[in-house]
Amino acid sequence: MYKKLLSNLPFNPSLIGQVSFYSQRLHRETAIRRSGFILLALAMVIQMFAVISPPQSSLQASPNTDLINGGFSTKAEAVNHCRKNTQDFKQIMNHFGITCESISDAEVTSIKPRDHNGRLYSMGRQAFGVKGETPVRVPGVGTLFVRHFWSLNHEPSYKALKVKDSRGQTQYILFGCGNLVSIGIPTPPPARQLDVCDNIPGTQTKPEDCDVCPNKPGVQKDEKSCDLCPNKTGIQKTATCDVCPNKTGTQTSTLDCDVCPNRSGIQTDKKDCDVCPDKPGTQNSEDECKACEAAQTNDDLTACLGYKKTARNVTQNIANADGTTAEPGDVIEYTLTTTNGGEITIKGYQVNEPLGDVLDYADIVDLHGGTKGQYDIVTWAKTDIKKGQTITNKITVKIKDVLPNTPASATDPMHYDMMMTNVYGNTVNIKLPPSVSKQVEIATTTLPNTGPGTSLAVGFTLTVVVAYFFARSRLLAKEIDIVRSDFASAGGY
Repeated sequence: MYKKLLSNLPFNPSLIGQVSFYSQRLHRETAIRRSGFILLALAMVIQMFAVISPPQSSLQASPNTDLINGGFSTKAEAVNHCRKNTQDFKQIMNHFGITCESISDAEVTSIKPRDHNGRLYSMGRQAFGVKGETPVRVPGVGTLFVRHFWSLNHEPSYKALKVKDSRGQTQYILFGCGNLVSIGIPTPPPARQLDVCDNIPGTQTKPEDCDVCPNKPGVQKDEKSCDLCPNKTGIQKTATCDVCPNKTGTQTSTLDCDVCPNRSGIQTDKKDCDVCPDKPGTQNSEDECKACEAAQTNDDLTACLGYKKTARNVTQNIANADGTTAEPGDVIEYTLTTTNGGEITIKGYQVNEPLGDVLDYADIVDLHGGTKGQYDIVTWAKTDIKKGQTITNKITVKIKDVLPNTPASATDPMHYDMMMTNVYGNTVNIKLPPSVSKQVEIATTTLPNTGPGTSLAVGFTLTVVVAYFFARSRLLAKEIDIVRSDFASAGGY
């Protein structure tokens, strides 16, 4: 239209009226586009604040999930937690070869849940029953749980400390929760081999390696102790005297005194031939001492235990409440069964049950003899579990009358997710009716996480487009004003 008017105006001066009308429309259009440009520019300024200082995700987690409840904000704070051994943090780190000094030398970085080809594992105090979850035992602390880092996290990246353990391997410690993130399932470094025999060159790790007199029972570190016949002069290593009073006849070597060839060392009494005194029957090899096939070592008795949990909704009279929806005020009774499937009595076993996820939405009614301690872990008195025996423990809770709308934590999204998850061998999930705000929150976890950076890029593109059309309208308005002015000054010619 603009080109048509200007090209025909010299031949038809009466078109100046249409030119004036078109000029007014252009000025209005320019004003509208100027307003749109200003509003977009202001929105860009506000969005820049969101990029410079982004909102922090909720860190409302259960106290028995994070290795450090609430995490830490600086590397110095993490080092301080380590040196004070906050919540056994130093003990846990040291078990996996990480010292407070290595944390002090750590590099601040960020990691994504699927870095290292998805082989990252995150450690926490509580089990969630997700696929690939593995228990790890830390002496003096108890059982912790590791699972795929990507299985429970929805954030695109996490701030972390990059540390080197005693083997030189890379591990990470998350700022938001203090949880250890490792490449693969974490394992403690091998124990240092110490020389226990200063009388023999080289490194010996067993006291029996210090013996310089294999012909004599016990461990002798001095050759003078090798004399088998003190009634004779000199050192008699192969004496003709009887060195085995426990056997008939005359033995000239202490090796002949052994009555248990199936056991290492020299046993002079046949009752010592059983290499597994805690296991029924007589075992001739230490390989037979394991309590069950699942045991890794002879002392690994808890590997033979079987765990099972059931939940009953007393209020709604539902025998198996797993997968059902409980209402506010409902009473839930959990039953824990522990069975010894091994062949050896487990002495002094203590049942431990983390209740952190349950207590997000429920209150304790009866622990049935148990005691709630640190990190919301319920324990019962130690007891002996005989071969094939099953013991039972119960917990009764009541759903809160008013369910909290606390948002799920960024580092621990399994908490405050409108579901009470509890693991004791198997997983028991009891749903809760979500409020409108929680429904919106749950729905947003399935949406793509664009973030302020993406919004800033889209806003910048829109601002450029609007700025272009605003500048174009302004230029056309100026040019048509010039045409009108020249037309008027030339008297229509």
